[in-house]
Amino acid sequence: MGEIPAVENAWEFAERAHKVEKQRLAREYQQMLDEARSRLAARGAALSGSMVMETVRIEGARITSILKSRLDHLLEGLSLYKAEIDDLNTVPRLLQDIDLLRIDRIAEAKRNYAAGPLAHLVSVENYSLSLESEVGLTRDEVMTQIERWRLKLGGLDHSSVQEGDNKMPRRAVPQPKGATLTPERSIPALEELITQATDVKAQPYGSAEKKQWGNEAKALLEAALGEDHSIVSSFSRDFVSGVYLAVSKLD
Repeated sequence: MGEIPAVENAWEFAERAHKVEKQRLAREYQQMLDEARSRLAARGAALSGSMVMETVRIEGARITSILKSRLDHLLEGLSLYKAEIDDLNTVPRLLQDIDLLRIDRIAEAKRNYAAGPLAHLVSVENYSLSLESEVGLTRDEVMTQIERWRLKLGGLDHSSVQEGDNKMPRRAVPQPKGATLTPERSIPALEELITQATDVKAQPYGSAEKKQWGNEAKALLEAALGEDHSIVSSFSRDFVSGVYLAVSKLD
């Protein structure tokens, strides 16, 4: 199967899977909203600022869950159809997909609020600003998930094994070419670097902590993937992700 059909098949898979999950999330969060409304109504506060804030919180959580579900299904589809998650085409498409979905869901929530009974309490503009700050899954977080999947795919054999009517990817034992660490050892170590990245980014510009983290990350990536791997090559580019900070930002 060619690369372009594989990517399109992955997106079609995500559309189908996400549609089902989106319906489930809509029911779950509507129930949460109904419960909050009932709870506040018992205190005579169903039409109050408190209900507005509850709506913001629940709607923000709902949209975040939708975004996470969409990203998970896209990455799962790319894995199942053995499509490369490359920086030139697939990663920008993933980022754009989640960005557009975020904009669409927030706009829908804004329209619903404007047509509802709470709009006279807090302006639509202020509601929208509060909601945007409540919605999670930032671009950095999306990149973190993408890189985790890319690293995990480095430890998967894309030849499939048959299980009933389904084909499932099989765990591979061989290391990537040029690597000195097995996936079983390198993946936990790389995930630990991802965890440390947030604290490292908060350190002062040019700090020893940043430089040390950058050196350790580069060495580990080379050991895990081989020094000629595309992820290692992209380490020095001028962007920040959940797996690595660009070397130019660390120096």
